[in-house]
Formats: sequence, C-alpha cells, structure tokens
Amino acid sequence: MRAAVDARDGQGVVDDLATDIEHLAHLASVVLNEHVNDNGLCAACPGAAFPCELAVMAEHNTALL
Repeated sequence: MRAAVDARDGQGVVDDLATDIEHLAHLASVVLNEHVNDNGLCAACPGAAFPCELAVMAEHNTALL
C-alpha cells in the first residue's frame, strides 16, 4: 500500500501489501481474543464497559479486511 523511492538507484520500492494486511488481521485477532465480554465489562481493560474502544476498533479493522 505504501510506496517509496530509493534515492540510491531511483527505482521504486513497493511494500508487500499482502504481508501488511496479514499483519493487521493478526493484530485485530489478538485484540479480539483478549478484549472479551466478562459480565458486561472488558476482560482486558479494568473497569471498562464491553465492548471497549480497542475491541470496537479491532472489529472495524476486521470488517475492512
């Protein structure tokens, strides 16, 4: 998704988009597995109502993938 130009040789260097997407999917999965509903509270965020902000963000990211 990101592109950069290597100043040494002038050729474009393109990051591997599939690897970036796979990494984001893994991170979202980790967050969703940790931030679960514990009787209306987030199991990972002391005192925070479920779903916490991190869980909502992770759900949004997985929906985009």
